[in-house]
Amino acid sequence: MIEAYHRAVAIVIHNEHILLIRRYNGEKTYYVFPGGHVEPREDVIQAALRETLEETSIHVEVDRLLYRYLYDDGRVMSYLLCRYLSGEPRLSEDAVEVNKINQRNTYEPCWLSLTEFANSLVYPLEVRDAILEDRKTNFAQTPREERVVFAELRQSL
Repeated sequence: MIEAYHRAVAIVIHNEHILLIRRYNGEKTYYVFPGGHVEPREDVIQAALRETLEETSIHVEVDRLLYRYLYDDGRVMSYLLCRYLSGEPRLSEDAVEVNKINQRNTYEPCWLSLTEFANSLVYPLEVRDAILEDRKTNFAQTPREERVVFAELRQSL
């Protein structure tokens, strides 16, 4: 069991597109949501705003909590629905990911159409599926909290 940590993740939907980070890691291309570790003296809202700006250069405001996933290895992931305010997707020069980019490891912030999103490898796939389902009711059945076994998360479509 690792030491518990909390991660804040932004779900930004704007003009039938969703804000994601396209990753190429070795031989695999996939997408992830912007987000990161909640720093000391920071709450999940502050962390979601900071991480979204660092990783995508997009300014957002938090609307509400959608999902809280409690992983068996001690991690807590809070997925927050955010409203787009301004900006174009690009990795900030201050982002820690800048130093991790090379030929085998990329981070590309982007808007992906919701149609493409529905058919793309987006981690975690369980969250992708929940967003697609809950969006039909304007997220009426949220917030939700779920316990998750990390080893049971789907890795492929």
